[in-house]
Amino acid sequence: MRFHPYRCESAYPETDAERNLHGRTHYAEPDTRRWFKSRFIMAGHECGGMLYWIVESMPMRHRDDKRGFRYRIFDLCGNVIDGKSIDDPDCFHRTSKAAYAAMREALKAIDAPAVTRTALYAHAEWTARQVESARKWVDEQERAMTATAAGE
Repeated sequence: MRFHPYRCESAYPETDAERNLHGRTHYAEPDTRRWFKSRFIMAGHECGGMLYWIVESMPMRHRDDKRGFRYRIFDLCGNVIDGKSIDDPDCFHRTSKAAYAAMREALKAIDAPAVTRTALYAHAEWTARQVESARKWVDEQERAMTATAAGE
């Protein structure tokens, strides 16, 4: 997991998002964008790099007959913290400017330090559970190897 602040990595939104979100979420990976037929129109970081946002263009329906614009805001760990689900009819805007304006409004309501602390604590708890699980597995393997060696 990468915990350094988000920063400007490229003047191109897709490249910037891909580099910033790499190792944090699959959202900006080329295969994911291709699957959802998504194009990143704008991208950037806020609050000293604690938050990252994108405005994307994607099909409004599965038939790909009409595209709409929506935004996503990510915490430091790459979790989407704001942005409506694709199933929500209000998630799409008619223009990228409208989606950007909605994203700017949403940013005003976010307490970035609190969101970042919550994400880091949740990640620390998840990591502790993963380490404990791996430790138990190593102990089991060690017991099995010892039992096998004693039986030979």
